Amino acid sequence: MKKKICFNSTFLIHGLAVLLIFVLCCLNIRKLDYIAVLNDEFGYWGNAASLAGYDWKELIAETPYYAWGYSIWLVPIIIFLRTPEVWYKAAIFLNIFLLIVSYFFCCGVAKRLFSKVNKNIIYIVCFLVIIYPSNIIYVQVAWSETLLYCLMWVATYLMIRLDEKFSYLKTVVLILVLLYMYMVHARSIGIVGIGLLCILLIILKNKKSVFSFLCVLAIAGLGYAINNYIKGYQLSEFWSNSLVSNMNNVGLNTNTVSAYLEKFVGNFNLFLESIGGKLIYLIVATGLTIVVAIVQFAKEEIEAYRTKKILANYNITKIWCNFAFLASWGLCSLQMLTWTDRKDIIVYSRYMENAIGPILLLGIIYTITRIKETRIALVISAIALLLGLRSVYWRILEAGGYFNSICSPIFGAFYDFFESDTYKAFCCIGIICALFFVLLIIATFFKREYLKYGIVLLCLFGYFIFLIKNGNIYMNEARAYFDSSTVPIKEMIVEEYNTQEIYYIKNDKDTYSVKPKYLQFTIPDKSIHLTTLESVANISDEYILLVDLSDNNSIETLEKDEDAQLILTTNQLNVYEIDRE
Repeated sequence: MKKKICFNSTFLIHGLAVLLIFVLCCLNIRKLDYIAVLNDEFGYWGNAASLAGYDWKELIAETPYYAWGYSIWLVPIIIFLRTPEVWYKAAIFLNIFLLIVSYFFCCGVAKRLFSKVNKNIIYIVCFLVIIYPSNIIYVQVAWSETLLYCLMWVATYLMIRLDEKFSYLKTVVLILVLLYMYMVHARSIGIVGIGLLCILLIILKNKKSVFSFLCVLAIAGLGYAINNYIKGYQLSEFWSNSLVSNMNNVGLNTNTVSAYLEKFVGNFNLFLESIGGKLIYLIVATGLTIVVAIVQFAKEEIEAYRTKKILANYNITKIWCNFAFLASWGLCSLQMLTWTDRKDIIVYSRYMENAIGPILLLGIIYTITRIKETRIALVISAIALLLGLRSVYWRILEAGGYFNSICSPIFGAFYDFFESDTYKAFCCIGIICALFFVLLIIATFFKREYLKYGIVLLCLFGYFIFLIKNGNIYMNEARAYFDSSTVPIKEMIVEEYNTQEIYYIKNDKDTYSVKPKYLQFTIPDKSIHLTTLESVANISDEYILLVDLSDNNSIETLEKDEDAQLILTTNQLNVYEIDRE
């Protein structure tokens, strides 16, 4: 007698979730061959390439400092794989793996925080949290965002386990995870600070000795000292202690703290505008659920304070989820005060979205399980949008420069979908948010759970898919542009000029000497040297010379140089063969 095959619903949902995450992340995989986000990717890859034995030092010295925590993942990729195209795809698959790991940690957190909610509903919500559009878009770039997002979930899982039952081992592991987040990117400092405070609260909750407090601080201090030592070595050996490296070289020192305090005090009105603009971004990005999370958390904390249960019932974990995100939101708003040459500055979100996962989880689950209680939060969201959306619109419309969609993917999806027509983009944002508000309010009156759950989850899923699809427009166009400039030069050098040295005339118009960095990644074993127009005449023998198309003075001079032959022109660079023999 044949046994019936029974399908485990948990296994099926997990399998479908992983498959869909993988598919969504791989929509553009054929186009993902080379770096495309100016200094960020080159900083991470340059660091890793140096550790793997390549010499990119002259261009690395023209790059702001990027920490080593993500780069160490790239080193084995460079060592064991053969070509830059394969390196890059391997880094993307690493990002996908980290996002899938995030899904399972998210499920682990959600099951503990919401043990009374049906586990299949929990898994569907976790899937939605993970495919938050910025996550899928950031996965398709070889930088630290997905690793930071995954570490946020690992830290949250460890926090909730520590909140459940104290353990010195879990405490040490959690501290190490927090320190590693800082080593991946210094902007995690707010998250690290909140994490350490929450650990101290858990120690207080479990009535441990003062020695336990001191141990936490000692481990954190030792980790910070080790990171500073490694950073100092990097800056010396790879960045040549250049002035440019100081751009991202921040730490817990007097200069950094005073600089940020001055920026805060001296630009307080601008700070309020920045934090308000990012609130509008968050409301739009999360389908109004972010305000639900914050309002519900505030209500719970007031009740916990009233009943003296601040340290009970996973409350410390919820404090962590909310305040870690609020710290990231505040720091992001503070960092983005003075970048006046960008249209997206008011809604710049990349520096805070690695911390959004846990609070988004709370927002969605609160919305579907306590839907009648969400009406106040939904009204607050609607009022905030009515008051703030118009101001954000005029700020973007009047700002100079360009809109960098890769750093503000949600608004970027609308902006690029309507081909930079700000008015149409904001009309669409307003209409979609109004529909969300109406549907969610209607859902609060349904008695059947499957109708309430279905409306919220299907609306969010459809909305996220729309944003994922259109949020990639900017990056796809940028990659096509850089490929058309870089690939022809790379192919020509490999096939015809592989034995010649390569120089680039450094000029003021190409800040940080960005343009040759794309080429350096594609030909890793050849060092691209920096030179000046005055020094070109003193370089003997045959060599290849790269010149920025905007550098008219160099181009005019080389046209008169009998030893210079123009052999290729792309949309960014002129390529000359110089023969002074």
